[in-house]
Formats: sequence, structure tokens, C-alpha cells
Amino acid sequence: MSISKAIKAERKNIASQLTRLGNILFNTGICDNITPITDAASLLNSKALIVNPLTNIGDRDLWGYEINNLALKFRHNPRHLMPKGVYDLTLQLNVSVYGKEIDRTRVNDPFVYMGVSIVLLGNRAIEIDGGEVEIVDVVSSFHLDRDKESDSEEPHPSYHFQFGGRNMRELKKNDEAYGQLMVLDIPRINHYPMEGILAIDFVLSNFFHKTWRKLIEDGEYLNLVAEKQDLCIKPYFHALANKWSFDKNIIDWDFTTILPQLQ
Repeated sequence: MSISKAIKAERKNIASQLTRLGNILFNTGICDNITPITDAASLLNSKALIVNPLTNIGDRDLWGYEINNLALKFRHNPRHLMPKGVYDLTLQLNVSVYGKEIDRTRVNDPFVYMGVSIVLLGNRAIEIDGGEVEIVDVVSSFHLDRDKESDSEEPHPSYHFQFGGRNMRELKKNDEAYGQLMVLDIPRINHYPMEGILAIDFVLSNFFHKTWRKLIEDGEYLNLVAEKQDLCIKPYFHALANKWSFDKNIIDWDFTTILPQLQ
């Protein structure tokens, strides 16, 4: 079964965009290994069928890729980090995204499957009994999911962020690791969908703000992000706005104060 012409062109375009972003990211100095990005681009450029993660069957009409364990290293810890004394802090990003042929004349959900995982990993020295010092792992974890239409009683926005997840549950098999911190699966906070480029822009803007400020002065970087905002963010908010009738001429609210990533 051969890949459809439209999907082949889409895959080639996405691969080129990822490659360009990978080079930009490498030049920032906070990511010394962009192999997770180049691997994703290589798969897109190959003739292999993409396997639909929902069916585990190869699909000629599907594009998709995985960015696995992309590590971004902090030169300085973020402000207000708790607890104190954390060192060797790294952000690990995983992206899994799959979609069909894109029809930009319609307002549609751009993906059939999507997941973004953001994990902060570091070390910390703590005193234990007898004055000895133990080096412990510290972790914080967020993930953005596309809802799989579960039967949960809680509201499930189609795309939602959650704090915690298995990366924190698996830190230890008992409750000693959590101290005074309490972790819940709720609330599921609605959020626009993201693919690899928007996910990288998201972590840069939130966790590596100075680097991001320099990058948004780069026309190539801005163009890459803007195209994916048109793919993901534009239909998301247009679909929400469809709840109400409105006249754009009476809007006085600056959209950049709502979502600073929209430069």
C-alpha cells in the first residue's frame, strides 16, 4: 500500500520544518542533542507507512511522528523554584502527534491523536538521620492530551493539560516522596492542541524565557511557529468563538495579553 500524494507532500513539508527548528534549537546552546527531532524528520521522509496509534495499523492517509526524550538544559534554575537546593535541572519533552490530510478551508480538529509530556528532572541533597546526606531525584510533570472519549464522570475537554501523571506516580512506590505536596488528576485544564514546533515554543516561552525572547526576533523561527499556530490554535479558538455571535470591529482586548505566544 503506497502513501497518498497529499500525505507524502505533507510529511515532506513537516520534516523540513522540524529539521529547520532543530537547527535553530541547537544553536541556542540549551539543547546539545537534537537527534529526537532529526529521527522524527527521517521517519516522515521515509516511504514507510505511519502506524495509527489508535488502531496499530499502517495508514496511507496518515502523517505522524514522535519526538522522544528531547532534553533542554537549564543554565539557571527558574525563579521561585521549590524546594531550594535543586541542581542539574533538565526539561525532558516528548511529543506524539498524528493527523490526516489538512483541509485549511475548514475549521476542524487537526489531529487524530496527540500527546505532549513535559517533565522537569533534577537532583537535591537532603540530610537524613545521623547527619548523612542523601542525593534524591526531584521531578515535576505536566502533560497535554487529546481526549479519547472516556466514560469518566469529570469534564473532559477535548484537549487538556494535567499536572502529575505516571512520571510522578512512579517516583516511588510509597508516599514518602511527596512530603507536603498533594497531587490529583483533576482539574483537566482546557488548552489548544500542539504539535512538535508549538510544544517546543511552549516550553521555551515558559521555562527559557530569555532564549525565547531572542528567538522571536528571528524571522525564520517566527514563520515556523506562525504556520503551526494557524494549524492548531486558529481553528481551536474559532470553534470556541462559534458559541457566540460577535463583530471583530468591537474587540478592544489585545490577544497578546491573552496568549503571549501569538507574536
